Amino acid sequence: MMTRVLSEMLSSSSGRDKIVRTISYASLCVSGLGSEDRSWVKKMEIVSTQLNNFRTVSRLFDDLAMLKCSITYGLGREEKDKILRILGIMGNIVDQLYFPLEHIAWASDNKLISLKSGSDSWWLASTICWCTSLYLQLLRSLRMFSNAQKALKNCKGDAQRAAALRANQRSYLLIATQATLDLGHAVHWLPEGILWGGKVSTWKRGVLGTLSSLLGIYTAVKLLNKNKQCD
Repeated sequence: MMTRVLSEMLSSSSGRDKIVRTISYASLCVSGLGSEDRSWVKKMEIVSTQLNNFRTVSRLFDDLAMLKCSITYGLGREEKDKILRILGIMGNIVDQLYFPLEHIAWASDNKLISLKSGSDSWWLASTICWCTSLYLQLLRSLRMFSNAQKALKNCKGDAQRAAALRANQRSYLLIATQATLDLGHAVHWLPEGILWGGKVSTWKRGVLGTLSSLLGIYTAVKLLNKNKQCD
């Protein structure tokens, strides 16, 4: 069972990224628990850094997929909730901006292009997009949870619909929790003086990222099992 699920996840780019992300953050967490002079700490740091670099390079090919997603969503006319529509459009815009900003920063760091001001401002811009995207995702999931709660009050006597709404609420809470964990990590990379920018220790960032990644894997496995049942 576990081998099958792991194999199916590794066969897709999104599933592979979730597993690599988990290992990367777990390694970061472990490296933050030991003293810097120990060899195993340095090895864990290398593992975390290299896997993170792998994910950065992999995202070089995500622009078109994101663009397709944004075009498909469009102005969100299928959304019945105006607030959800606004949050969806804003989220797509921010996500679309994130990729080229990160690509330029990465290219500068690797001496592929030359920037007079260096890559710092580009990394900062991409980090701001990252934090904004997570915040919008958090707001959107909480709004969907609230809408489901209202719908529950209006479906008395319909046990099947009520069960489906409760299941959706659990999914929205998982998404909100994952976004909160990632936001706790993402804000660390903002300049000092902005919220808790630069103040989160290595092992705490590792814990936040690992928990978020495990939730992502749980959600993916749950979806795989659901699709299997439908087949």
